Amino acid sequence: MFCYNCGKQLLEGVKFCPYCGAENIIASSDSGIKNHPLYNKLQNIQNDKHTASINEIQNVLNYFSQNANKYKEFDKVTAKLSVLRGGRSDIQKKLSRVLLLISAVVFLVILGIVITGIILSSKNNFRAYTNTLGGLAFFAPSSVLFMMFLYLGILSLVAGIVLLVVDKSRDNSYQNNLKFFSNRYFELSDELYLNYLNYNNCPVKAGYTNPANIFVIQKALLSGQAESIDEAIAKLSNSAGCSNAKKKSQQIASFAQKTALSFGRLKTACQLNAVFLPANCFSGF
Repeated sequence: MFCYNCGKQLLEGVKFCPYCGAENIIASSDSGIKNHPLYNKLQNIQNDKHTASINEIQNVLNYFSQNANKYKEFDKVTAKLSVLRGGRSDIQKKLSRVLLLISAVVFLVILGIVITGIILSSKNNFRAYTNTLGGLAFFAPSSVLFMMFLYLGILSLVAGIVLLVVDKSRDNSYQNNLKFFSNRYFELSDELYLNYLNYNNCPVKAGYTNPANIFVIQKALLSGQAESIDEAIAKLSNSAGCSNAKKKSQQIASFAQKTALSFGRLKTACQLNAVFLPANCFSGF
């Protein structure tokens, strides 16, 4: 609602305008509001303000829609950082370690078998060993079983080396992704904020300027759920979905800042003037 005297927006239930002191006829009258002599004037003011808000939000939407692709890219970068924030998959790490351990154990066992075979075959009393211990004839280097164990030992060694290389490659890929996406996060944030500053006296805060979010604000105005842009934003920002989006976006911003600093990005280049919320921050409205 608005003050009939100065036209400024009033909070629900306020009986007098805090700006000019004029009476709020809707809040102070229990009945017969339509018969109040100032009712028509108030209605005209409200209609004019509402229409002006609708026109203004359309201009805002048109302006920021020009950078819709950058907002989409920013959302993708944010989503990627959210995944990277969880670190490398624990399952992948454990699987690599288990496979590497198995490979090492198999190699050591087979190495022991090979060495034992070589030692036994070099002794003149090899038959005495086989007769005494029984079943050790397969240790002989000339036997098929011995060659099989030798090849298995070589394969286990190669498998272990491959696992180490793959694990190192995954770690390098993870680090490269961290560096790229954290830097890209700040590049896009700076570009979007500069674009925001170029819109003089923007009625929407920088964090809500994703065109998808502005469209929801416009929808709230057109449907009559809000009379002004400020009222629409106040209602939308109080939703559970928006609160969760704000919290998550702040966490990702902090993670991107720490990551970028760890990769040598200047501290001054990691300062955020605004945290831009994703396109779905008004979900559930």
